[in-house]
Amino acid sequence: MSKEKHGVIVELQKGYVFICETGDDNQIKENEIWLAAVKGKFGTPKDFHNLCVGDLVSFMQSTSTKSSGLDLPYGKIVAVKKRGHVLVKPTRRSPKDFAANFQRLLLLEDMSNLNAGFLCRYLCLTELQGIPVTAVANKSDLDSNSAAILDYCEGIGIDCLRLSALEQSGEFGKLKTLTSSGTHVLVGRSGVGKSTLLNALEPKLLQATDELRRNNFGRHVTSYASMHRVASGGWIMDSPGIQVLTLKGYYQEEIRWGFKEFQGHAENCKFRDCLHIREEKCGIQQAVEEKKIPQWRYDSYCSLMREAQSQRNT
Repeated sequence: MSKEKHGVIVELQKGYVFICETGDDNQIKENEIWLAAVKGKFGTPKDFHNLCVGDLVSFMQSTSTKSSGLDLPYGKIVAVKKRGHVLVKPTRRSPKDFAANFQRLLLLEDMSNLNAGFLCRYLCLTELQGIPVTAVANKSDLDSNSAAILDYCEGIGIDCLRLSALEQSGEFGKLKTLTSSGTHVLVGRSGVGKSTLLNALEPKLLQATDELRRNNFGRHVTSYASMHRVASGGWIMDSPGIQVLTLKGYYQEEIRWGFKEFQGHAENCKFRDCLHIREEKCGIQQAVEEKKIPQWRYDSYCSLMREAQSQRNT
């Protein structure tokens, strides 16, 4: 009987998962890559069928003769370990987990076209889940009115880096230090420079990715997340095609705790359970009027509150 092995899922594609084996010291063996089919029921956690990049699994060598077109050993997943942090992508049918068990979220934004709503959505989630986050401002060499948004985020305690991925300038060195160990998930809208940033962190990454998917798997499909070692030493989970994430499952009463700087101003609210939308004598609305909280930040809060209420009514 084959010995049970342990590993981490580094990619899912076309009904298969790529697994990097881990040793007794939990270090990832980059050259020990296994392939397994995403079918069947797994023992733990109970009724768990939504595998994603970053999942820690137990598997055994399989005698299956199913051909994938790749010259990799074939394994059978027998268990999935309980997750730490997880991100969820909205889909047409139902939300789908796409990244798990990471230490930090790298939130990439384009300083020439910053989207405050996107930024606040992720900052809200990381605050609610206790996920360390760094806002990475790309193209910071360009003149931009977005600098005030980033300054505000820093003022409320959000870790921010300003850099140019293309030029590898600004605080790019700090990003390399940050990613020198651990596993990080990179999120950002299309066009903000994720591919450029990944290529700057690991020039061989894109070439290696294409080579891994030769034969039946073809080129990279943008709806799949993947996990890669970068030159600085750590691992990056790439999330191509992820324009937004869902906060499904969070009620309005919880969303209000996702905006960390609101808590001090909320002490001035007349009602302890104030949702800061239509209530009278609201400390948050007063802070917005006094420009202590910027309008873009409050607008993002109201948008998420409407979304939470809509989900609750469905």
